[in-house]
Amino acid sequence: MGIVNDCLHEFSAANSVRLTVEVHAVSAIVRRDCLTQPFEALLRNALKAAVASADPKVKVTVRDSDNQLSIAIHDSGQGIQPDNRDRIFDPFFQEEFQHDRLGMGLTVAKLYADLAGGNITYQRQQGMTIFQIVLPIEAVSHSSPAHEDDEGLPPQAA
Repeated sequence: MGIVNDCLHEFSAANSVRLTVEVHAVSAIVRRDCLTQPFEALLRNALKAAVASADPKVKVTVRDSDNQLSIAIHDSGQGIQPDNRDRIFDPFFQEEFQHDRLGMGLTVAKLYADLAGGNITYQRQQGMTIFQIVLPIEAVSHSSPAHEDDEGLPPQAA
């Protein structure tokens, strides 16, 4: 997965994170430009959170079913504080320990998902933080004539 490698290259502390990537039954040929922005935001956050944990690990699971592409990113970080969970997709919002960026990553990821007809969810399960983005295959597939010109999707950030 080229997007994973690109993001890991940017984040040098990822060397200490145990990364697992599982791809299950993905038959669609996905357009990279549709996923780069939201995927990098979710993976970057997961890597940062995992590095701060005692056993740093990140797991990326990709699958398609029922005409949807699902990407789940699990990390061993402490998770979102309960008081902040309703605000995580708000522009410029950051947890107190993460003030090294603008606080727009999850906002932009959600915008991409919404514009593509998908969604992003957050949950905490068995000591892992899980962000999952689910997108209709037709919105991200090379075979979709309705989206060949990226109509409706925001431009990539420079």
